[in-house]
Amino acid sequence: IFDLDNPQMTADVVREVFCTPPAGGWPPNIVPADVGLGPYDLPPPQPRTVWDFSDGTQGWTAAMGVSGLTAQADAITFTTTSNDPALSVPLTNLPARDFAAVAIRMSIDGTSRPAERGQLFWSTPRARVSESTSVTFELIGDGQMHEYLVPVSSNPRWRGTVTGLRFDPCAHA
Repeated sequence: IFDLDNPQMTADVVREVFCTPPAGGWPPNIVPADVGLGPYDLPPPQPRTVWDFSDGTQGWTAAMGVSGLTAQADAITFTTTSNDPALSVPLTNLPARDFAAVAIRMSIDGTSRPAERGQLFWSTPRARVSESTSVTFELIGDGQMHEYLVPVSSNPRWRGTVTGLRFDPCAHA
């Protein structure tokens, strides 16, 4: 029997089920309220939704086909080393319903192929990163910065809580 209104009783029940009493008896249970602390009803952590890279890579890591990932001048830079490069970042408590699109500001060198595409993947507690949890977008390979608005809500699997992003910036080394 757990009684959330009586933490002392709950602690005693747990102790009796999982422990053998010492010869001298149990010491008293003390909960935070006994010493004037609590309650500890903290709000859930807020998800990061903007990365400006002013203080490092801010959780983004090279997943594959990327070398030299560094943060500098409010951007991350890297070199692709395969035809399937990817970066990833874990997320906490990101409600998909709050975001219809993801804005990505990037440049890609002039060696990209005509009609080359980038791809943004996501994961949820019920879905891993896969083609079905992704959206592709056309790239402009002129070496200049461009902002791409990736319409994630156009995919019916953009729902629930998003737990991670994977970004495939191009399809060439």
